[in-house]
Amino acid sequence: MTKFVFKILGVILILLLSAFVLEQVVQSNYSIQTTEFEDWHKLDSINAETVVMGASRAFVMMDAGHLEKVTGRSTYVLANNGFDIFLLTQKFKHYLKTNSPPRNLVVTIDPFFLRKRNDLFDKKSFVKYIYHDEIGINKYLKEYEGFSILEEVLPMYRYRGEYKGLLRNIIGQGPKLKRVNGFERRYKQWDATYSKSQEPIDYILDEFYRLIELKDFCDSLKIKMIGVNMPMYQTFYDGISNENEIINLLDSMKIPYYDFNTGYNWTDTDLFYNKVHLNSIGVDTLNNIIVKETRFISDLK
Repeated sequence: MTKFVFKILGVILILLLSAFVLEQVVQSNYSIQTTEFEDWHKLDSINAETVVMGASRAFVMMDAGHLEKVTGRSTYVLANNGFDIFLLTQKFKHYLKTNSPPRNLVVTIDPFFLRKRNDLFDKKSFVKYIYHDEIGINKYLKEYEGFSILEEVLPMYRYRGEYKGLLRNIIGQGPKLKRVNGFERRYKQWDATYSKSQEPIDYILDEFYRLIELKDFCDSLKIKMIGVNMPMYQTFYDGISNENEIINLLDSMKIPYYDFNTGYNWTDTDLFYNKVHLNSIGVDTLNNIIVKETRFISDLK
């Protein structure tokens, strides 16, 4: 029995040593970015005058280059795919550690962003940071289901199931990144099958306090916070029942709010690749709308 226990302990020791050695290889390639949003360690020296903050509806729809051209202000889209105001606020604060405060913070206001999701979505974009936690992200990731305390203390444990990312970190070669100044133009057509599965969701009014906290933080740094409502396919938008309550709250906080959705004819599937994301053609349409919104342009100048 004793001999068996020692054999088991020996195997565990060998596995731990192997994991530790492999961890050193991974850490030597720490600077490599292996996914589009594994960029928390790549945000230094951007110093944009306008920062757009949001999830996918920000980085695939708010054309940073176009906004920069029409406002004369350098622009960057700070995003994490699928995430919420809670995590993106922390990313903005992290951005400010190595960048000057922007003149403007444009926040995409919608039911997806103004909430806190339950699960640690797109975990592959965070595994690099968890073991040593050099950027101090773990205290936020722990708020989501799917984070394990063992990932902080056991070398390589966090890469279980993330073998593509592990391989990229071992060889020190990431994929070709698609975003430019945080914006990614998507050349996709309407996905009818996926779109059928998309059901409207209401705002969670109890989460509005997070926007108040962000506004107070911006005010403390003399950053102008501006809200925008980005396009949705009309049938999806029609199913949101409590948007007026959000608009009234924004008005009470004196947050400038620009609605690029309501009142426009967003019923053409040629402009979308699903109900809540514009494709390249749709982005060009939105750009033309933004140019004509002189108050918005003036607010950013």
